[in-house]
Amino acid sequence: MFGWRGKLGVMVTSSDPTTEAEYNRYLPQGVSLHASRMLLEDGQVTPETLEEMADDAERCARLLNTLNVDVIAYACTTGSLIKGHGYEDEIERRIADTAETPAVATAASIQRAFDALNVESVAVATPYTEALDERERVFLEEAGYEVSTIEGLGFGTDREIGRQSPEVAYRQAQAVDCSAADAVFISCTGTRTFEIITQLERDLGKPVVTSNQATLWDALRTMGIEYSSVGLGTLFDH
Repeated sequence: MFGWRGKLGVMVTSSDPTTEAEYNRYLPQGVSLHASRMLLEDGQVTPETLEEMADDAERCARLLNTLNVDVIAYACTTGSLIKGHGYEDEIERRIADTAETPAVATAASIQRAFDALNVESVAVATPYTEALDERERVFLEEAGYEVSTIEGLGFGTDREIGRQSPEVAYRQAQAVDCSAADAVFISCTGTRTFEIITQLERDLGKPVVTSNQATLWDALRTMGIEYSSVGLGTLFDH
């Protein structure tokens, strides 16, 4: 039987090519992945489309509930912070209440990851436009973290984001890193990062947190699944 240790439900944007592929490569043995997609009109990543997409959360939660998953991850970074600090908690409550199962949202998972690593200041690399970068900076600062630097690549669609290789994220993380940052955060669940986290930590000499990494870590610990052997950087030692 698939999922004999646990079943992970994940809600992704309809145009996200990355999250399911990354999770499936790194899930512990006996844990299965089951996805539901939230409509993101034309794959456009804007404040307006992300807010509209969130209206799909309960529908997706009801679908995943029919499978009796053990936890549901709302795997979208800006989609779970777009209305400011506290919105991530609202998303988790809405999903948990609808599906009657625990839920984690990427923006909340990131904070839990930072706290587990004792991160107070962070350098942020994103694929986003300036408008979304500003929303993320404000969110992180409202959550109590110092944003040492934040730089985006200016992409406006999931398709553009998903076409980038992990090496793009690696080079961007190196570029935004600074001595004032306790860690580097690579934002966006559409960004491929799993292949480069361990090497990037070695090269930078500090923890690296990414959206998919933090969400998967949070989901597995919520399920009570032992995850130290997954091999996705310092976070998975906590």
